[in-house]
Amino acid sequence: MKASLLLLGLPALGLAYPGMMGDMSREEALQMLREKRDAELVAESQPEKRQILSGLVGSVSQLVSDVSGLLGSVASSVDPANKRPEPGYTYKDPVSGDSRGPCPGLNLLANYGYLPRNGHVTFSEVLDATARGFNMGADLAT
Repeated sequence: MKASLLLLGLPALGLAYPGMMGDMSREEALQMLREKRDAELVAESQPEKRQILSGLVGSVSQLVSDVSGLLGSVASSVDPANKRPEPGYTYKDPVSGDSRGPCPGLNLLANYGYLPRNGHVTFSEVLDATARGFNMGADLAT
């Protein structure tokens, strides 16, 4: 910042006081000030880069730790014997006259027979099918 202000004022000073610049030409003085300004800018930006980088590294390591802890707890609670679809629930394409909606989850439940295949369902059937087909509680299904 200091060098840039001096850089702006140098031409005016050089014109007002020609002997003040000594043996340097105007171009040499400007070049010297540009180099000084660039050095100051580099020195000012280095601590910010280090601070940003250290903050980023800390955030990423915390995220990795959180994800690995979450995955570990999920993996320990998975029951390999609890597979979907259950025996007796097989996939069948919808036929003409069957109704399907925009929800892929409900369509999947109907295609596998957890919901009536014609697509006409009640609220309690949806709750039962999501509990059985997706192992989803009523609090999440509603």
